[in-house]
Amino acid sequence: PKFIDDAGIVMSGKSELGIFFMAYAGLALTLRVILRQVPDRRGRRKVLLVGLCLCGFAAFSLVFVDPTRPWLLVVSGLLGGSGHALTWPPLTSLAIERFPRESRGAGVALCFLVVDVGNFAGAPLLGHIAEDISWHALFVAAGSACFVSATFFFCVSVPVWRQRARERQAERAQAVSYTHLRAHET
Repeated sequence: PKFIDDAGIVMSGKSELGIFFMAYAGLALTLRVILRQVPDRRGRRKVLLVGLCLCGFAAFSLVFVDPTRPWLLVVSGLLGGSGHALTWPPLTSLAIERFPRESRGAGVALCFLVVDVGNFAGAPLLGHIAEDISWHALFVAAGSACFVSATFFFCVSVPVWRQRARERQAERAQAVSYTHLRAHET
């Protein structure tokens, strides 16, 4: 709420923070239900990348919120909620799949421990940026972190995607070869 107060944002007697989080959480919950199968169909890594970029756009969009454009809080909330909905399920599943099946509970605990450590370290850092520099610098830093993360994740995903493409190509070649062989037998 401090940013909203500092920026002098008023939305005709409504709770500005409430409106932001209604847009954010409402869309995040809705999209998780509607798009629940998209990571399995399109690929968890691709969905995660889209989510990270949406989170980055959400943070950057807050730079433009001011008393003349308070509705941008809703835009940021919708972008952030979309990003959140598309980021958490694939991120969690990718992190947990590295653990053996019998240790997945520990994997979940470790995954969320990392999130807590990020909040523990990141919140004071971002707070210092907001207090010592500006709110806009905080939003740019948060958005930049999302895009840097997306870029890093893209770079580590490319070899995985290439390997899967080679495997699919080999499977197709094998299927064609088998079909061709069967055709000559008859």
